[in-house]
Amino acid sequence: MSLALGKAPLGVLPQALLSRITGRLVRVRLPPPFAQFVVNTFSRGFRIDLSDAIVPEGGFKCIGDLFARSLKAGARTFPENKSLPVSPVDGRLRSARPVQDGLEQVKGQYYSLDGLLGGDPLAERFRHGIAFNFYLSPPDYHHIHAPLSGRIIKSRYVPGRLWPVNDWALANVPSLFCENERLITFLETDSGLVAVVMVGAFNVGRISTDYDSWLTNSGKRPNELVREYKDPQRIERGARLGSFHMGSSVVLLMEHADLGRLNIPEVTKPRALGPVRLGNALFI
Repeated sequence: MSLALGKAPLGVLPQALLSRITGRLVRVRLPPPFAQFVVNTFSRGFRIDLSDAIVPEGGFKCIGDLFARSLKAGARTFPENKSLPVSPVDGRLRSARPVQDGLEQVKGQYYSLDGLLGGDPLAERFRHGIAFNFYLSPPDYHHIHAPLSGRIIKSRYVPGRLWPVNDWALANVPSLFCENERLITFLETDSGLVAVVMVGAFNVGRISTDYDSWLTNSGKRPNELVREYKDPQRIERGARLGSFHMGSSVVLLMEHADLGRLNIPEVTKPRALGPVRLGNALFI
């Protein structure tokens, strides 16, 4: 299948509209017995583990509530060393590489730092940094948390497409992470600048934040695309930044790839690729 043919079927569809329709459908409140049947069937089909989730009395009222579930207290653990960056999500770590001249999408394919950050001038600070790419599948917990303690100094909304973010799409849509809709949170930390890039995806085109009123793909584009905070809000490592209202990808950028700059003498390299949970150390 050629790239052009591979992109064509989904590319001609109104991705944002279809994603909004899907979002509305999964948020429809159902009568209790039917809601339980639908949610339980969905959970079994996707093998969603609810043992660590807060399940409301009477169960979830819709699929959307299932996706937006919260965790029980103590369900995730964090390293005692508070200077150690942690995974901001449950999911799969797909790549962990120095930024250098570009960010790796798949082996042999790269996308630009400037493109990912929507041309934000803060991109310059990540030129010699490191990038982590996480994929959240439907069974995963869908909230995004702060990987380090710091101050939220800026956020940026970047309008875009809503391609899927699965392995097929990564191989067939060049610079996918520069094409899809994104919401970026910039944190100033003791280890340097951090950017948490929440990437929208097909049928997942809704991202919200806890620290501000951002809500993407709601049918109305925000009046402002960039918000700079004159009185930056303090956030602690592990506190919730925002949410996907199904699943998607997060690209985490850190200003320094040189582990010596992190002032954590016991770490020597990024963690291995594969499954991760919120709170897992990103360096070992």
